[in-house]
Amino acid sequence: MKIGIAGAGGIGSNVARHLAQAGMPHLFLVDFDEVAPGNLNRQFYSINQVGCPKVDCLKQNLLNIHPTMRVETLNLRLKPGSMARIFSGCDVVVEGLDDPAAKKQLVEALAPSRTPVVSASGIAGHDMDTITVRTIGNCHMVGDFSTDIAHAPLFPPKIAMIAAQMARIVLRLPKPIFHRHLRHSGRVILFGPVQCDHGPTAGGQRHQYPSVPGKSREKGSENDGGRM
Repeated sequence: MKIGIAGAGGIGSNVARHLAQAGMPHLFLVDFDEVAPGNLNRQFYSINQVGCPKVDCLKQNLLNIHPTMRVETLNLRLKPGSMARIFSGCDVVVEGLDDPAAKKQLVEALAPSRTPVVSASGIAGHDMDTITVRTIGNCHMVGDFSTDIAHAPLFPPKIAMIAAQMARIVLRLPKPIFHRHLRHSGRVILFGPVQCDHGPTAGGQRHQYPSVPGKSREKGSENDGGRM
């Protein structure tokens, strides 16, 4: 399953992180920006990555979690005329764009192909109780649908909650979409830990990372619909 990530900021980078931790095998990251000091309170980057392209930094951070994940990148500002073509090979696209016009353009560009889009709307402010999910056509939207970043400050816990909900939607897609890329010889692949060869950590324990298939479960025992 190939997941497109349009925008690698607070929403996009955190959704990508959740998907890597869940063992998603293939992501496609698109963003034109560089990591800035002001991003670090809510985006999946570190201080040593400031000034570097977001897509390159996010790829490395994701591979640190899930070394066998395939991560494609495109350092580019999305434009309406090319959105459908750029994401044409994706099964799902996560929208994490800052510009409201660009958000609308992406959804409209992918509507003819009926590619599922998981989008954020209303991510600013401190109110987290009004976060809901709405589905219109091929678009699944998460947020409070009212608080814009132009009128309220960004609150990192709220962004994290919205990103987690968006990742949950991706992971709970219908079985025919989700499982067709995880099947191999009638089995559903699960990820097991692998020991890192870089030596022990400060606490004396070696790092554990998700890796290539470590366990498998017979097809007949699937009962969760591919939900993580």
